[in-house]
This record gives sequence, structure tokens and C-alpha cells, in this order.
Amino acid sequence: MKDVSQGQNNNFRLSRLNLFLFDPRQARRFAQYILKRKWPKVLDPQSRLGLVREAFNTSLIVSYCRPLHRSKDRAGLWDARLKLDLVELSSAERSFHQKVLDKRDQAYAHSDAITREIAGWDYSGSTIQFYKGINPLMEVEIRMLAAMIGKWITHLEEQRSVLKKSSLVQNHQAVATGSNTQLECSHPVATARGSGPKDSRTRRHWLPEWLDFLNWCDVVQTSSTTTSLWALKLRRFMLNYIVLIA
Repeated sequence: MKDVSQGQNNNFRLSRLNLFLFDPRQARRFAQYILKRKWPKVLDPQSRLGLVREAFNTSLIVSYCRPLHRSKDRAGLWDARLKLDLVELSSAERSFHQKVLDKRDQAYAHSDAITREIAGWDYSGSTIQFYKGINPLMEVEIRMLAAMIGKWITHLEEQRSVLKKSSLVQNHQAVATGSNTQLECSHPVATARGSGPKDSRTRRHWLPEWLDFLNWCDVVQTSSTTTSLWALKLRRFMLNYIVLIA
């Protein structure tokens, strides 16, 4: 597949936006964890704290860069990635953004010689070899990266909200015109249970409100575990009922 954004116009499907959101949200948690620990600037990389900081620093960089590199999408769809021009970054942030990408590409996802070997040192012989260490991000850099992550999350959430509203409007229009194809095909119970009670048409005017409720369930599922579980159960119940009367 070609290395272009899905649809070549930054028009991603809803599930792809959700997949993109997993990564910056995870990166934000890593950044928050590191900043809360207030580790000293210098840590022995062989110590327990040094190992923990290195693990979180690696995870932070990799998760931030993941949606910015090409990802395989579903069969028949373009490979997807986020482009830098989707969010408004300052010149300093854009420069740091590239620095983080380079760190990921050269040191954390690959082992490029330039990240470890010392310029001018002869590595062709059998003498003792010396190598550079990989310095973790400093606190000021992590704070800048956290602010950039926030911008990516805001952009993706806004795009997802627009796409959800657009999908909801299309469902409303389908109901208003008496088209039940989308509702019937969206749930496997539709073909098994048929068209439902004979008086189902008298209750179709409630469908827009129920579709709004389903959209609310989708939003609530991102909150606490208990609330998410109840929202999922309610959503399944409403889907079954809509299929019966549609």
C-alpha cells in the first residue's frame, strides 16, 4: 500500500481515529508518571531507578511516535499515519518533534551506529571499544512533549466527535426516509428476528432519540470501568430493541 494518509485527505474512519487516540493517551500517562517521580538528573543506568526511568522514557517516545509512522489498516484501505500539519505547533515544538522522531528511528526502534559509536574512534580493530550512552529526555523536554501530546489528543477527539455527529445525522436521515437497511445490517440479530411487531411503524418516531442514547453510550464507555460496563449493557439492549421494531 502507498504511504499516504487514509483517503489521501486526512479523512479517517472512526475506528482508525480510536486507534490513533490510544497512543497519545498512553504517551501522556508515561509523561505524567515520569514528571511525578521527580527523578534526579543523573541516575546510574544500572540501578533500579535508572532501569525504571529508561523503560518509561523508551515507552514515552515509542508511543508518541507510533501514530506518526505508517500503520497497516484493514484490507482494501490505505495505510494510515498522522501528518505534522494536522496540529499547530510552534517552531520550537516542531524542531523538538523531529528530534523525538529521530530518537525513535535511530535509537529506540533501531540501532543506528550514529547513536552509539563515537565519531573518530577506530572500530575496525580488536582493541577495547567505547560507545556512547542514550540520554533520556530531560524534564523540560518531557513537559514540552506533554503539551504537544495534548494538542494531538485534542485534534483527534475533535475529529472523532465530528465523525460521530455526521454518522448520527446519516442514521437520522435513514430513519426519516424509512430506510432500515443500515440498522438491519449493523446488527446480526436483524436477519434472525425479522421486522418485529406489526405495529412497529407507530414507534419509529422514537428512533432518533434512541440513536442519541446509543451515541451517549459510546462516549460513556471511555469513563470509569463500572459506568462503562453499564453503558455497554444498555447499548446492547437498545440495539436489540431497535432491530425488533425497525
